[in-house]
Amino acid sequence: MRRILNTAHVYMILGVVSGLYYRELTKAEDFTGDSRLGVVHTHLLALGMLFFLIVLVLEKQFGLTGSRLFPWFYWIYNAGLALTVGMMTVHGTLTVLGHESGAAIAGIAGLGHILLTAGLVLLFVSLVKLLPAGSGRAPPSGASRPRPHRRSPRRPDGRTRRRERGRRPSGRRPHSFLPAPVRDRRRRPRTASSPSRWRA
Repeated sequence: MRRILNTAHVYMILGVVSGLYYRELTKAEDFTGDSRLGVVHTHLLALGMLFFLIVLVLEKQFGLTGSRLFPWFYWIYNAGLALTVGMMTVHGTLTVLGHESGAAIAGIAGLGHILLTAGLVLLFVSLVKLLPAGSGRAPPSGASRPRPHRRSPRRPDGRTRRRERGRRPSGRRPHSFLPAPVRDRRRRPRTASSPSRWRA
């Protein structure tokens, strides 16, 4: 990410310097016509600074530098932009000075445009490979949608009610602290022949 930010910073400086160079050269030569030198700074600011700031956002979102094609894109795009802007600067300077530009300058500028196009293609191929597999696909019509989570109602005091779960009977009798003979005597059924404790 630091390299992308530094690249955008360099193009910003070059754009400002090229604009200053165009102004001072045309002022010194008293030139009032049109030339390629007048659009050099806009190319550096748009295709250089702004473009790499967008690449910085893509790197933050998708991890663009993790792609194997990113170094190819980076160097090919920068080489194409350098050739294009360099030939525009030479052509514009010759125009301001009153000289004719040759066919070699136009050919090198065309090569720079080809490299720019190749760099943009590599960038889009890298983005396609980094996108998740299921992004942008609509779910099938028969697919079941996840049910929304239901929250339990709240009390007036703001606390959440919890369902009171009834305790299942364990089947155990309550523990008795009486000794064993007394417990056996209490469990024995009472018959008619057994003496009554409350007889008069």
